[in-house]
Amino acid sequence: MINDNQSIFNPYIIEVYCINEKNVPYPVETHFEERVVKFYELELITGGNGTIITNGETAKASKGDVFLREPGTIVEGYSGYYFIVIMFDAFYDISRKGIYASSSPYWITNEKEMLSNIGFFKDVPYKLTTFNYEIEYLFKSVFNEFIKNQQNCQLILKAHLMNILNLLLVSPENTIKRINTRSFENNYEIIKSSKKYIDNNLHKDLTLLDLAERCGVSKNFYCKIFKSIIGLSPFDYIIQSRMNTAKRLLTTTNMKISDISIMCGINNITYFHKLFKKHVNMTPANFRERFGFTKAKYKL
Repeated sequence: MINDNQSIFNPYIIEVYCINEKNVPYPVETHFEERVVKFYELELITGGNGTIITNGETAKASKGDVFLREPGTIVEGYSGYYFIVIMFDAFYDISRKGIYASSSPYWITNEKEMLSNIGFFKDVPYKLTTFNYEIEYLFKSVFNEFIKNQQNCQLILKAHLMNILNLLLVSPENTIKRINTRSFENNYEIIKSSKKYIDNNLHKDLTLLDLAERCGVSKNFYCKIFKSIIGLSPFDYIIQSRMNTAKRLLTTTNMKISDISIMCGINNITYFHKLFKKHVNMTPANFRERFGFTKAKYKL
């Protein structure tokens, strides 16, 4: 479905924006005034219902709908839906660096900040519908990665976006197959709940058997479905979360490192040091000294 220009398609993510039930700033049926799209946009409707008008064509916006827009598209609508929208360029161009860094919101029309449209998606429908939970997960991953604003995030963002486009455009038959995969859909909420339990209980001795039993599935199936939905094995996710918690506590508190180790569910301080250095490439003390809110020395 993508034309011959795909050979030079190498997306650069400019901005990611999310509206959900908790942060929606306007009432239902608010009119989004007509605007001219500045960048390439990929918008996933994550809930609610509303209306989007694209180049004069009206379409309902409901959970699972994806809207693909090119620069110059004229769009307006009526609120009531929640969404994640990814703004990107088809490839990085240093001459457009000023546009990428602009602080003006993406919905504010400014011809000087508009990308040129060279027809990357001219043969693609502006609206696609999918109930693929993997696509929703990838959109959320793009948003979460973007707000971290870390040094290498563009590479990760690009990988996520390419996976989304592959599922939507390159291999739609795979998308349909995945939509109908009952194990993924039926266990999505269960794994989300398990992830939340892990996040709230990192200080405990978390075993795969206990986590699987809480979900009412076998240990092998739990590991398989957890990785397919979260993107990491349960073990790797637990370690990653514990290291992230350790980094946060090291830089925002004056807790002893031994106490932080226990808070992260690791009672062996030697093992904590070894694990932290493996994943962060420096000792906990060095990390605190370099990134902590104070330069004071802390005792173990």
